[in-house]
Amino acid sequence: MSKFVPSDTELIPTPIYYKSLYIGLPDDDIDTPQVYYDNIDLAEENYHELETWGLFLNNHLGRGIQSYLRQPNGKITYPPRFLQGTFLMVLSKEIIKEISTYDLKKSSMVGILDQETDSFHVFDVALPDEIDIEVLKFRGAEFTDKYPIEKDDAELFRASNINFLKSRMAFKDLDCRKSLFHLENVLKENPNYSRAYSARGTNYHEYQDLIYALGNYFDGLEINPKNWRSLYNIGIIMSEVGLFDLARKYYDACLEINSDFKKALYNLSQIDIEKESHHE
Repeated sequence: MSKFVPSDTELIPTPIYYKSLYIGLPDDDIDTPQVYYDNIDLAEENYHELETWGLFLNNHLGRGIQSYLRQPNGKITYPPRFLQGTFLMVLSKEIIKEISTYDLKKSSMVGILDQETDSFHVFDVALPDEIDIEVLKFRGAEFTDKYPIEKDDAELFRASNINFLKSRMAFKDLDCRKSLFHLENVLKENPNYSRAYSARGTNYHEYQDLIYALGNYFDGLEINPKNWRSLYNIGIIMSEVGLFDLARKYYDACLEINSDFKKALYNLSQIDIEKESHHE
């Protein structure tokens, strides 16, 4: 193997395009553009989710910015992109200082890049103690007579969708790409098939992309708040990054819906052992 030269370890800045940079909360004494307030409203409406992401990302990846892109049509990209390294090199020294010093246990840095105004707004979200944060609650999607929520509940226990079954077979054969292909076909046919999001997250989990895995598990809950498979898988992820108290809450929530789920019962029984081992 040839020896690396020093230039191989040089970071090259990755540009983030914006014209205006906003930091923190609006100042009443300064004329502030509307996008500033829109960002704060967005954060307030989704505060619990930002807290959960912040706690997860801080434990998983350390300091950085959980960033979201607002497109001109108002759509917010999801899951968040975590900005570190080359992405931070183009930001102002004020933001770099904030990122370098914030308390990982108490704060999360959030950034919203708005394409319509070419602005980037970075602000701090206070984090509760892990023991105080609750399981995320979602309102759920609007189901139809053709595919009612009762049918989705049943599919979580025993799947009958052909493409989903093909996906599951591919996953068992360790062919995640083929599994994902079949899952996309499931969701094209029925976007409310919540188990497909849980399964897609499991595939991303196999690829070690915990951000996209977690995003898909949350998607499964956003479609059907009784998706106990998503709750169980979120518990696994939270445990992997050392958030054992939060993992326990997701396992408990899973078991409230499916009290006989043996995998969740076993994982729950091992939480204290994992927690003690983690802190040794």
